Amino acid sequence: MALQCAAVCTALQIAAHNGAADIARALIAAGAEVDVQSHTGCTALHHAVGGLHSDVAAALLRAECDCDIQNGHGSTALHIAAGKGHAEMIQARVGGGAAAVMCPSASRHVRGASE
Repeated sequence: MALQCAAVCTALQIAAHNGAADIARALIAAGAEVDVQSHTGCTALHHAVGGLHSDVAAALLRAECDCDIQNGHGSTALHIAAGKGHAEMIQARVGGGAAAVMCPSASRHVRGASE
């Protein structure tokens, strides 16, 4: 699927959408803002999770992106992952600990989703 907002998305959002983990990591290392929202309210994490690019999502989580940002439809990245049946992406191990440690709301939402 083509990225519809290419003219107004950041390079990091485009890399996340395309699953270009090496480029995403380089952009993050160069100081790219990880929480910038596109005109649709999506962040790079929304794009990574929407495309099932767990390696890009992990890089964004390591960079301490804000997991609670909602897009224009009111969805967080966790909502998108759960909607695609891939909530485990948010629980994936990142570095030495679970992503839920870096994104406390994720563990709360995942527990609530299974109850």
